[in-house]
Amino acid sequence: MVERASRPFGFVPVFVGLAAEIWYMLLAPAHKEEVRLKSKFVRVTAIIWLLGVGTGSADNAKWEPAYDESQLEFINKSLDTWKPSEKHTTVRDIFPQKQYQPPSDKLTLWPSEASPDSFPSQQQAIREGCRCDFIKNLEHKTCLLKTTGCQGAWLFVYDRDNSGKYVRNQIISVPTWYDLADVDFVDVFGDGQKFLRIEYVGDHGTACYEKIHWILGWHEGAFHTVFWEPVYYQLGETHYRTEYDIQKGMRPRIVLKHHYDTVLTGAEPYDNHSEWTEWLFWNATAFSLYDAKIADTNIQNGKWTQGLDGLRMNIERGREEVLKLPPLPSTVTNWQAPVDIHAQW
Repeated sequence: MVERASRPFGFVPVFVGLAAEIWYMLLAPAHKEEVRLKSKFVRVTAIIWLLGVGTGSADNAKWEPAYDESQLEFINKSLDTWKPSEKHTTVRDIFPQKQYQPPSDKLTLWPSEASPDSFPSQQQAIREGCRCDFIKNLEHKTCLLKTTGCQGAWLFVYDRDNSGKYVRNQIISVPTWYDLADVDFVDVFGDGQKFLRIEYVGDHGTACYEKIHWILGWHEGAFHTVFWEPVYYQLGETHYRTEYDIQKGMRPRIVLKHHYDTVLTGAEPYDNHSEWTEWLFWNATAFSLYDAKIADTNIQNGKWTQGLDGLRMNIERGREEVLKLPPLPSTVTNWQAPVDIHAQW
């Protein structure tokens, strides 16, 4: 845009400054100290006037578009043809489309209270909608049952006891919206023991939509958050998305490729596209793919492109907050409330 401001009385500060100098030279011998102070005050006032009113300011400026109508029409039509890519890493849900249906006597209960206490066998658990894999150890499989409803989603965790039954031991409350949560198992270390990966809806509203990936691993008797990242975010005409790849091994890592696009049309058209790649290495001490020292260094030394600073700083700050999260409750009895990671972003 162009700001064109009138410069009223542009000659006044110059005249006042000259008058102050003449006044000082003529009257200073008789009233040296008093005149010197008054002259200094007038000169300072003249300078302030020159920097303010004399030169005009944005507050008094008459705003006019930088482009004429024909130029704006051409630019906006060109920008209107751009469509944001929706490509980002997604989770393919392992659970059947037909969800577990609680018995009639539990239909009125909150979804988190309507799951069975146990299944007589792994086969029966699978028939009821569970999905099973080696999650806590490589000896016996753990089974998960998913239910959604009331704008939320829950994962019920069943483990084999000595009798062969599968007993509910944990409840994972997913802080999602619209009953949306897709789940799969990922082999982070390549040793056959799986981590849980959950895709759910984070921030949402008018012209705003976010998808988050949450990876949980079993460690020292509890589920721990090892990865929590927004993979898709739209806010008006701004689009952010992430593609990532888990590279297995003794020290696994995740390669992330971020995409940021903002295209605005109107009197001030704006067009910005950016991509960057980063690597997250396994942190055995924290049992996480994040490292507080690296995140803090990125925050302190970040010299990113203007317009991306806020986004990238928030990503790093969010990672620091994820590292502070406690493990999920280890049993059903001490489960109190959902672990709402999004609230700490």
